[in-house]
Amino acid sequence: MYKYKQYLKIFIFSSTFIILFNFIIWNMYTKKVFIQDKIVGDLARMSYQINLIDERENISFLSKKHINYNQWNGREIDIITLGDSFSNAGAGGINPYYQDYLSSILNFDVINIQATKYGFIETILGLKTSGILDRMNPKFIILQSVERSSISRYSKSIDFNLDINYKYMDDLLKKEYKNTISNPSFLTHLNLNALLYNLFYKYDDNAFYSKVYKAKLSKCFFNTRICDELLFYYEDLKNINHSNSDSIKKLNDNLNKLQLILDENNIKLLFMPVVDKYNLYSEYLIENNYDKSNFFENLRLHEKKYYFIDTKKILKMLLEKEEKDIYYADDTHWSFLASQQIILELNQNLFKKENIDNNLENLRKQIEEYDLNKSILD
Repeated sequence: MYKYKQYLKIFIFSSTFIILFNFIIWNMYTKKVFIQDKIVGDLARMSYQINLIDERENISFLSKKHINYNQWNGREIDIITLGDSFSNAGAGGINPYYQDYLSSILNFDVINIQATKYGFIETILGLKTSGILDRMNPKFIILQSVERSSISRYSKSIDFNLDINYKYMDDLLKKEYKNTISNPSFLTHLNLNALLYNLFYKYDDNAFYSKVYKAKLSKCFFNTRICDELLFYYEDLKNINHSNSDSIKKLNDNLNKLQLILDENNIKLLFMPVVDKYNLYSEYLIENNYDKSNFFENLRLHEKKYYFIDTKKILKMLLEKEEKDIYYADDTHWSFLASQQIILELNQNLFKKENIDNNLENLRKQIEEYDLNKSILD
């Protein structure tokens, strides 16, 4: 009987401790990065850095929207976009789709499609051989990829003779993009991660085992509680050495070959590698003992038949003006400020659409009013 009482006491004490520990850490950290009615960035969710949260909601002030494949009714399209989470509103927030700037500000008809299991270039080849490309009859295709994944996606052997029939390709393209976020309860192992990460980041840039790095910046580049710290994804560093001269040449050769194929349909290929967050902000890190990315510098050296959207060059100009929140502080993805600037640069150098100033001014006023109302409510 005595032993039973001792075991019971231990059980009650342990249970109470576990519940109390989880309750405290949940309310201090975990709950704040897994808010269900607002958007918190992927880096904040992985690192539990609540002082870098840029809490937001999905809202668009762009009147004309792009469509996805399941909304396409067979009509002709001006621009096809194909990419990863950057092409699928990965960060959420204000005007989360760059495609809607093309649609609303520049008045293009835009469709966003998902890469099939064959790959990104292969999906475009499938559009062509299936006859879908002829039906869409676009003037441009924007092929987007985050920098850290560009080599694995494009610097490889491509089957340029890939032949997919209409029915099979149509079925492949109906698959929609999904971005699911977990909804944990307060009793979760994530609470232990939250506690340890917040302790270990004091001693190590990636808290010894986190997938998120945290580093100090020389300037305030974010409108968050702490404005001069940079969160970035570990693959920004891990994949830097993949971007050597041989792999960049292979990537460029594959894109040039794809452009020659698209020339048969009078389509211009636009390649938009998205600069990694670390790469963009790296020169502003107070202490940077990591490798330097030369992806964009190497790619600039090669002769191109396609159009290269140099996102590093474009966004670096904004940084030099000390523009804040080009990327969200708590996210691997850029904000609407980056999307807008890139589309405006594209228009100036390629599309050359006129009389867009009124659209931009109306958009600016709407965003300013929204930000003002949001700050009052906060």
